[in-house]
Amino acid sequence: MLTLCFNLYILWFKAKKIIFNQNPSIKKCQSFKKHLEKMGPLFIKIGQFISVRPDIFSVNLIKEMSQLQDKATGDEFCPIFILEKELGKNAFKYLNKNPIAKASIAHVYEAKTHSNNKVVVKIVKPNAKKTIINQIFYLKMLINIFALFSKKLSKLKKEQMIDAIEKNLMYELNMHEEAKHAILLKKQNIKNLQIPQIYSKLSTKNILTMEHMQTVSINSSLNIDKNKILAKKGVEIFLEQVFSHNLFHADMHLGNIFLNPNLTSFVAVDFGMVGYLRKKDLFYISTILLDLTNKDFDKVASYHKKANWVPKDVDERAMSIDIEYVCAPIIDKAIGDYSAAELLINIIKIAKKYSLKNQPQLLLLQKTLISVEGIGRQLDPKLKFWNLAGPIIKKYLHQNYMSYVNYQNFIDDLIINKEGW
Repeated sequence: MLTLCFNLYILWFKAKKIIFNQNPSIKKCQSFKKHLEKMGPLFIKIGQFISVRPDIFSVNLIKEMSQLQDKATGDEFCPIFILEKELGKNAFKYLNKNPIAKASIAHVYEAKTHSNNKVVVKIVKPNAKKTIINQIFYLKMLINIFALFSKKLSKLKKEQMIDAIEKNLMYELNMHEEAKHAILLKKQNIKNLQIPQIYSKLSTKNILTMEHMQTVSINSSLNIDKNKILAKKGVEIFLEQVFSHNLFHADMHLGNIFLNPNLTSFVAVDFGMVGYLRKKDLFYISTILLDLTNKDFDKVASYHKKANWVPKDVDERAMSIDIEYVCAPIIDKAIGDYSAAELLINIIKIAKKYSLKNQPQLLLLQKTLISVEGIGRQLDPKLKFWNLAGPIIKKYLHQNYMSYVNYQNFIDDLIINKEGW
């Protein structure tokens, strides 16, 4: 209890210099990130919330928060006791009792099945749920204190935000949910993306057993030409998950995305967080992004109104001019020459000017886009994101709503509130 209170005090001290500062230094933002990682899953979720609110927080802070990883080691525990309790004795032929990865929610161990298959076993820590519930109480108190010093924070629906974070963490504590996500992502069968096989009979609510994948860090690839190919593959994987399957890995930082030893494809792990969009939202995101690639800013503004994201009496032409001013100089640039976070900030500022309604279902997509941008920037700073996005979005619209030539007429006749939308 005393340790938590002390960490909250340090967090408050650091936060005052960052959250309420319009332009905090990268060094201060990095220090704040490290403190959140040390405090565990709940506070990492707070950081991830910050990473998708460019309308409130600074560019430097958003960039650092989008890279948050759970590095907390937490207390040690005996995996054998939990395995025997939930799977019975001798569930595995071999288990290395020393974890290969530690986090605040779970530890991961190497093992072998009785069929001699190499697997990894993720075991939820016995006290993880209790720890999170205790931290929630103190977090509510801390956020209410923050709100006293920030008009922007005071306007947020703080209780709803914390409840959403708590619900998300409870999902991540349930290994059945993570297993389900992994199975669904593997069924997508996306080229150049490897997902480990799940061993359902050796998994429970607190235990997840999956195929042991040989991986190397993304930083292992030093060949410039190979990196260009990998960057293109990485962006295409993300776009295909969103537009072909409407289910995407929503925690794509460098601690969860690796390369196979041949440096030819990506390997994903940790499936506690996935994202998807309502059919209507995915449709409008597709049309807006496609018209951004075509620099048709009048249609971009028009679709914001058609999607009911802005008031019906909005001045479309004025909105179009503002969007063009922000987006036109960026669209033709390589990913290394602009920041998705900065672009997002400017677009949201425009949207707020025209009373854009809050779209919480798009927050995970925004967060993941920033993470993908970071990986792409690391592999190939000259990669042009928009050049890759256009053909994939056209394919989605063609397969789902008729040919690209005719889909615009379809939009004009669309009844937004039709059942199923």
